[in-house]
Amino acid sequence: MSIESIALWVGLVSGVIAIVGVFREGKLEKVLRTTAALCVIVVCGVCLVILIGWLRARPATTSPEMVQNNVQPPISGKKPPILICPATPAEVKRIQKEWADYLKLPVVLEEDLGLGVKSKMVLIPPGKFRMGDTDDKERIITISKPFYLGMYEVTRGELRKFVETGQHQNDEWKTTHLPQKDEHPVVYVSWGDAQAFCNWLSQRQGGMRKGRTITLPSEAQWEYACRAGSSTKYSFGDDAMLLPKHGNSDADDGYQNTAPVGKFQANAFGLFDMHGNVWEWCMDFYGPLEGMPLTDPAQLVKQSNDSRVVRGGSWRHDPVDCRSAFHSNGGVGGPAFRGDGCGFRFVVLLD
Repeated sequence: MSIESIALWVGLVSGVIAIVGVFREGKLEKVLRTTAALCVIVVCGVCLVILIGWLRARPATTSPEMVQNNVQPPISGKKPPILICPATPAEVKRIQKEWADYLKLPVVLEEDLGLGVKSKMVLIPPGKFRMGDTDDKERIITISKPFYLGMYEVTRGELRKFVETGQHQNDEWKTTHLPQKDEHPVVYVSWGDAQAFCNWLSQRQGGMRKGRTITLPSEAQWEYACRAGSSTKYSFGDDAMLLPKHGNSDADDGYQNTAPVGKFQANAFGLFDMHGNVWEWCMDFYGPLEGMPLTDPAQLVKQSNDSRVVRGGSWRHDPVDCRSAFHSNGGVGGPAFRGDGCGFRFVVLLD
């Protein structure tokens, strides 16, 4: 029975008591006192009902950031632990799930671009990891905020939906000499092409990405996501001979050029093709890693030239170039460079 019903019954019962008392005993004064006391109880009950109704109708408390990014309030006020690397795959998945529950968001977020073309993104929790090769000066980097990263490299099918809007001009990706289908990673895209695609996704209305920023990952975000808790040369260990199970390089992995996305084993975060297949553009200008901040580093200041970072290696490169820590630039053409081994994936910011 609701509180409103209880208050109504109290009022009715008090009225009946008053009437019966007057007619049966004639003790009007005593009955009036009793009735007055009951009326006070009823008034208090009504006030309680009004207060409860107001609290029920009051919207849940959210921060401006949560409203802007369409992120629901956390389940509790206590944040899950960040991921401290190195960590086992089981620990990586556990912390990833805890952060998804805390944010009330799915581990895998899917975006329908229309006509059966969908983009999938994976939630990456915040954490600490050692960035760079084992022979580099030790740099423990903190990724302080969770983010989504594309589960796969952006495909020809995804870029086609963007180009068909007429908002960007690039025909080179259509005329590649490689035998590619819509399930293959798009190539012959420049840094500017990749950023234009991200801007288009950011501006799309509705769905889970409304109000969020979609961009290229920073170099630190990319390496942290690629490592997925590991501290080895590759996310699966140090043995390059195992790469054909995890990525597409110039080793004997069954593909002469690009492979359709998702054909190799995913890392502990659930990301595919982080090793090989195509180089992936990052937000950063290309330059030395030393001297960068240790929390959320990103080289957004132009260095000796305007080259941007690419990560991950490609189908035509040696496994050593597909290491988690290996970074290069986008060729002599800088951010305008387009090649048959260069693509990208995007990040969805949740801050």
